[in-house]
Amino acid sequence: LFIHMWDVHFDFIPPPPYDTMFDPDYDGVVDGRNFFFSERINPDMAPRDLEHVLALYDGEIAWTDMHVGKILDDLEALGLADSTLVIILSDHGTEFFEHNNKGHRQTLYEEVIRIPMMVRFPGVIEPGQRFSEQARIIDVLPTVLDFAGAPAPGDVMGQSLRPLLSGGTLPRCH
Repeated sequence: LFIHMWDVHFDFIPPPPYDTMFDPDYDGVVDGRNFFFSERINPDMAPRDLEHVLALYDGEIAWTDMHVGKILDDLEALGLADSTLVIILSDHGTEFFEHNNKGHRQTLYEEVIRIPMMVRFPGVIEPGQRFSEQARIIDVLPTVLDFAGAPAPGDVMGQSLRPLLSGGTLPRCH
């Protein structure tokens, strides 16, 4: 099962209560609409307004997290949680003027390319591990296939992360 949750991309208009969760006292005029193209959202905007845009972004993340939690709860209720490999990751980050840009697709700074990846497979992967090794989105398919016991086709880019997730190390990328 592949689920693509688009909501955090933009516009940043989380539903209640997530719209005020991280900035309940804001009374300005800036909202998360049209983030990429709005001239109101710019490097010279008032810091308080930018804080609000970030709070709306955080609200979108929290709303998405809530839905991921519901999916995990459903796996548990169906008795599938202990036999299901779950991988949660982002496709990119978003720049909020750290380098005078907003959004993504413009730079390769850390805030755009360094993304979270969480992997859960009870009884197979030890919980609570953290890794500093670089993993890539192209490693997801070989990893899933490896855990499923299926070989990756020869033309698949990336490598399985299973050795790392199983307590070993990754071979150098080529």
